[in-house]
Amino acid sequence: MDWLAWMDSLLRGAAAALAALLAAWLWRAGATSPAARIGRLLLAGLVVQTLAGHPGVESSLSRAALAPLVGVAVANALLFWALALTLFRADGQAPSHWPLAWLAAVALGVFNVSLGCTGRDEGWAQAAAAAQRLLPLACAAGALWVALRHWRGDLVEPRRRLRLVIVAGGGAYTLVQLALRLGQPGGRLVGGAALLDSAMVAAMLAAVVLGMARLRDDLGWFIGPAPAAPAAPPPSPDVAPPTAAVAPRDPDDDLTAERLQRAMQQDQLWRQGELGIGALAARLGCPEYRLRRVIRDRLGHGHFSAFINSHRIAAAQAALADPARRDQAVLAIALDVGFQSIGPFNRAFKAATGQTPTEFRRQQLADS
Repeated sequence: MDWLAWMDSLLRGAAAALAALLAAWLWRAGATSPAARIGRLLLAGLVVQTLAGHPGVESSLSRAALAPLVGVAVANALLFWALALTLFRADGQAPSHWPLAWLAAVALGVFNVSLGCTGRDEGWAQAAAAAQRLLPLACAAGALWVALRHWRGDLVEPRRRLRLVIVAGGGAYTLVQLALRLGQPGGRLVGGAALLDSAMVAAMLAAVVLGMARLRDDLGWFIGPAPAAPAAPPPSPDVAPPTAAVAPRDPDDDLTAERLQRAMQQDQLWRQGELGIGALAARLGCPEYRLRRVIRDRLGHGHFSAFINSHRIAAAQAALADPARRDQAVLAIALDVGFQSIGPFNRAFKAATGQTPTEFRRQQLADS
């Protein structure tokens, strides 16, 4: 065995061990979290992909034996996208129907290998092979777009950095691995290309392990919030929940907290659909890092969207429970409190109350 093959085998074994360690941490941190479930499945898929991608394994297996392994490897790109979306969403909920999409991606990989689509001239075979090549690219682009869109809203700095490492590292690996396979005869990694592939997987997983070790007991924050218990409606239609009184840490934080409370309760800035943390900091006349600290440490919110939505959901609860507004459409209420469409409103409302807006209204009006 030459040194390239020896190093490749060593790195693939190390990557598999790191993936198992990460899976154990995720299980300990919160086995029922959507991010934990997707993360464990992705880690299992990476073990399969890493070990099955060894040049000796790929060359020795029959097409029938290799097909399911390739299917799992192809579907890892879909899991990566689903994990990125779950990690960066304020409510920590997974995209709907992702298990069906994962099964479809597995079937695509199995189909291509079983029928040898890569080397065939038929149009359907070339289309299937192209779909398999484009899927990782599309999923990596989607994951990076989600990260860029929602990254600033995360108020917990260690978690924010770790989430970026996961998405940026995973996206880079996906693109490099795709390029390596496209550049190899038959798409099989050998020699230096195989070594680069295993080194990137091991380095990416090692970086995630180090990041999670720094979070220590805060892994629950990393994998997202637990489902909330149903909340009671506020006493009046347009009054947001009061800010909790906490002893000031320094005068500047105290002033920022007062301005924030006034902006939320009196000016009701949360009704602005495109309100971001940078725009709110500029409106309050304070540095963004200070506003992050106040919302996180004093008000207990780990994500800016969760903070804003707490006010919006409170106002929506009051409107839905108001008999005088029983004929007002749910969409109209959603738009009135600052949501820009019905889908995000329904998801945020159910995450906060355990009920859909319609169910909540029916129950409240039946009791009135």
